[in-house]
Amino acid sequence: MKSTARLALPVFALLGMMLGGYSLKSEPIAAQPADTAAPFYYVSPAGDDAFSLDRRLAKNVTVLRDLEYATYELGGERKPLLLDLYLPTGVSQPLSLIVYIHGGGWFEGSKSTCPGTTFAQTGYAMACIDYRLSSLAGGCPEELIFPAQIHDVKAAVRWLRNHASAYGLNPNRFGALGNSSGGHLAALWGVSAGVTALEGANNLGISDEVQAVADWYGPVDVTRGHIVFMDNPCKVPLSELIARYGGEETPYFYWTLAWGAFLGGSLADPAVLARAAEASPVTYVDAADPPFLVIHGENDGMVPISQSEWLVAALKRAVVDVTFVHLPGLGHSFAGPPGSGQEVHPAFLEPTLEFFDRYLAADNPTITMAEVSTSVRMGKGTN
Repeated sequence: MKSTARLALPVFALLGMMLGGYSLKSEPIAAQPADTAAPFYYVSPAGDDAFSLDRRLAKNVTVLRDLEYATYELGGERKPLLLDLYLPTGVSQPLSLIVYIHGGGWFEGSKSTCPGTTFAQTGYAMACIDYRLSSLAGGCPEELIFPAQIHDVKAAVRWLRNHASAYGLNPNRFGALGNSSGGHLAALWGVSAGVTALEGANNLGISDEVQAVADWYGPVDVTRGHIVFMDNPCKVPLSELIARYGGEETPYFYWTLAWGAFLGGSLADPAVLARAAEASPVTYVDAADPPFLVIHGENDGMVPISQSEWLVAALKRAVVDVTFVHLPGLGHSFAGPPGSGQEVHPAFLEPTLEFFDRYLAADNPTITMAEVSTSVRMGKGTN
């Protein structure tokens, strides 16, 4: 059975500068100890070899915006939860779907930053979702702290699966993709099928399992990161915290702030730390989890690469199929090299497409909905 204890992933999604010139034409690193090695674990070194994306024909894309997948109540007012759906034209249906979850430290960002056109042009449908953002205003309202975010992600997945035939989607071929705090939510979604506390109350009665997960530099454990202050950001004004601790000039100030707002209190509070454990993907990893791709820039100054290393090690120990790509010279962003005009850096795009091709492509076997339901019944729930 999946455990209900978990760790929290902090992330404030500031975009860092990324450098070009990375290739997947690389050799696996030397064999690692059995408890840390991943089945697919390699460095993408700097070099002149270009990523080859011309094997894919550009396709026209239809975008359906602001589809309402659920609602929530805040201050007595009904608030909609929306998603955008990017659909490639001229591609045989049903389409494999990638659900993209944006970053922003769980307190900012939106579906507008979604690389939906880039992925849809390669033949995948992409759903880009908005979810509830944490807020310091009003003392961190309970409706906006964890687990609200993962509740919304799963509600969106269930809505999409329920409406798959209407949009030409294959309900058996759903992939997860997220960056930064969105990477955390993608990973948490991937490992928590059947965990009742993370289900929420919207769109129940259909599976929210995913068949493959791509996590771009998401955090996994606040207790393994540097914490700048123990004040309660839900009670101490932000201006006062900045005056005391230096704000963005202080490394990990926003990491600490984001975690506190996300979890709803001081990181010295045992109740908040217990909530952090419930928010960690590592808590739920087991052998029934879907394949993972984890990509992280070695120069990431916002989320240390060690966060991804801990997740990969946990997946490996559980004998989950995991691919780990770490990128020299790249930071906390998937944006293309300066001046390239690329929405997604090839160092992120190419391995991600290869990964989803491996597990979601129409000519590859995949889990059926009957198997999904059986998986839930056979041990993915809470104790």
